[in-house]
Amino acid sequence: NGEKRPMDSKGLISSSQYRLLVTAFIVGSALLLSFMDNMARQDSWLVVVASFVCALPFLLTYAMMAKKLPGKNLMEIYEAVFGPVIGKFVSLLYLGYFFILLSFNILDLSDFYVGSVMQETPKAPLIVIALAVAGYGVCKGVKTIAKAGFLSAFLSAVVILATSALLVKDMDFTNFLPILEAPKKTLAQGIHIFTALPFCEVFVLTMVMPSVDQSDKLGRNTVAGAFVGMLLLLIVAVRNTAVLGPMTALYTSNSYMAVRVIDIGEFLTRVELFVAISIIGAVFTKVMVLFYAMMAGMKSVFGLESAKAMIVPVIGLVTVMALIAFSSPVSHAYSGMRYHAFFPLLFEFILPPLTLLAAAARGIGGERAGEGAAPGDGP
Repeated sequence: NGEKRPMDSKGLISSSQYRLLVTAFIVGSALLLSFMDNMARQDSWLVVVASFVCALPFLLTYAMMAKKLPGKNLMEIYEAVFGPVIGKFVSLLYLGYFFILLSFNILDLSDFYVGSVMQETPKAPLIVIALAVAGYGVCKGVKTIAKAGFLSAFLSAVVILATSALLVKDMDFTNFLPILEAPKKTLAQGIHIFTALPFCEVFVLTMVMPSVDQSDKLGRNTVAGAFVGMLLLLIVAVRNTAVLGPMTALYTSNSYMAVRVIDIGEFLTRVELFVAISIIGAVFTKVMVLFYAMMAGMKSVFGLESAKAMIVPVIGLVTVMALIAFSSPVSHAYSGMRYHAFFPLLFEFILPPLTLLAAAARGIGGERAGEGAAPGDGP
């Protein structure tokens, strides 16, 4: 019919794949529940629900940005709305933020693996290998990442639901009493952290949204994927609190410790290994999405034919950053509780709504993509 499409349909991912990718991305932050339990204790489940409600307007904002300028990723949206100078400056800030997120999340993955699976594993080779595998997935394109998201979301759901069912007999629901015992300031801090880190980090997927089929349904698909992710995190929070009680404040990985209680007639034991696999898979999927966002962003900002040549240098820089950022997992967790949640304010809460308002004021929106690189072709 002569109408331009954002790209060849073979590079698009379906709405269902996108929803599951959102779910997997959020479940990839499940490790945050451990220090959330330390802060809010038995009220951590309330923090999860309240954070999702607070994040809803921002999730819709990210989707509306992508719908207003279909076929454009986050960097291209800023350049279209604010012009080449301011737009590229803002995009460079986002590239720096993607770099920090990628470094911190690969550090989370290595800390969990070394602390819970193989304590003698050196971090540096583990980080390099994980990033190399993620880089290979990025080279294969967004459809490969979407497939990884499907597998991760499916595995996480099966493991969470199965372990929760097996632990019902060990749950003590008096562990949730008294409700709202934590100070209001602590609860507010916890809600802010959980709104900023797991839920509103979904803004990274604006780099993937141009490759989603049926872009007119981005809002409902983003919310639906985030809702399923929230439900899975809620089940984990309830399960851990009901099983561990006050001991949730003592562990760095409550999910791993809670399922160690499972012992059915000495036949079904060591279930924590399945939990470890699901956590590693979810965090790795999030790392791969962040890696893709960073490489696709570099391609857009610097006008590169392909950013694949930058994958190896990025792996080196991210590895160095991950190794020198924090002296220990404890200092990493402390930074997450005290400081890191304030760092995303500009990127997640201020710039996206401001951009949407600026686009509306300037009458920008509805252009067809196709002027730049095809969104599904990868970096």
